[in-house]
Amino acid sequence: MARPSQNLDRALLEAGFAELERGGVRGLSVRAVCARAGVNVRMLNYHFGSKDEFVRQLLNKTYQYFFNELSAGVRQNGAPLDRLACALRLIARFTVENRAIVRNLWMDINAGVPLVLEVTRSHGLRHIRLLYDLLAEAWEAGDLRRDIPVRQIFLAVIPGVFAPLMWRERVLPFSLAINSDIFPETDEISSPDPVETLLQNFTCLLAGFRARPADGALASSDRARPEASQERAAPVSPTSSRRQGETRSRAFPDEA
Repeated sequence: MARPSQNLDRALLEAGFAELERGGVRGLSVRAVCARAGVNVRMLNYHFGSKDEFVRQLLNKTYQYFFNELSAGVRQNGAPLDRLACALRLIARFTVENRAIVRNLWMDINAGVPLVLEVTRSHGLRHIRLLYDLLAEAWEAGDLRRDIPVRQIFLAVIPGVFAPLMWRERVLPFSLAINSDIFPETDEISSPDPVETLLQNFTCLLAGFRARPADGALASSDRARPEASQERAAPVSPTSSRRQGETRSRAFPDEA
């Protein structure tokens, strides 16, 4: 018997994505997914085998689509910090446009939902690693202070960049709703566009870590002189030591 068209698989996945916006994995109902896709409930089991496998594929494909977009965005030519800013913009845009899903999956993680934890362990660090590698590349190029380790710069900058993106979400510890007594009512975010606010935060947070000749980093003019780089002992590369030890389409993506 011939297997029905894979268009039905895609319709179910698109419906599943919409249901994630409503209630996350814990609130995902097979009947609701199939009703949204306009198919019989038995078709989900026919195509995916089980609800768990459907959810696993849904989460994996969604993350892979996001990561493919991110990777393509940072493969362009340019200085490491420019590509890092591009990556942050892409992540921010995806987060803003899928705010409800990010919130619901965060709640699923906190609740210990096994399938969400499984996918998080499988994929969750890939985009963080990409950001770290770009920052390390800038550090190695002399764009950042060499007297401060990359890890310290990363932990000081990146969390502060992303925290304001979800400031309206009550479930998160830095929510404005939870901390409303702290902030004056007139204390508004500087830009109505949360993505631009994120990039503004990035510029400000990174400013104190940018290279200065007195910090042992090479000035731009020094980089052009090979002998200048030989006058200073280069710190251990964070990437080498580790090896030793813009808008999402509403249609569900094709196979990666």
